[in-house]
Amino acid sequence: MKIVVLLTLIACLISGAIAGVYKWVDEHGDVHYSDKPPAGHGGQEVELPQAPSSEAMERAKARQQRIEEQLNKSDRKREEQRSECDQARSMVRELSLPGPGVIHLEMGSKIIVTGKKKDKMRRHYEAIIRRKCP
Repeated sequence: MKIVVLLTLIACLISGAIAGVYKWVDEHGDVHYSDKPPAGHGGQEVELPQAPSSEAMERAKARQQRIEEQLNKSDRKREEQRSECDQARSMVRELSLPGPGVIHLEMGSKIIVTGKKKDKMRRHYEAIIRRKCP
């Protein structure tokens, strides 16, 4: 009994896969598609493209993954550049203020710069902004 049900199910699936697709235009100009030819209309059988092979699907999946990795890398690079530009702009603002410039370093330490050293550092960060920042 189980074999008969299984064979019937397989036959239905196969016949559904083999069945054609028909296209026709009704009297209102609307386009219709069906798996059965229309009654009373001159339906036209549409040839469907063959499904891609499993190898083609794997190649497409690998290509999509490479593209996503490239996009992620590009996003990370853009974010690093934005962060570097923000830091350079912050340094130019600090070094453009009157009086000594206070440069905050990691771990909470800081450097105080004045005079020519301050101007040189400001010009350095301005050059970074011109070169790298939109």
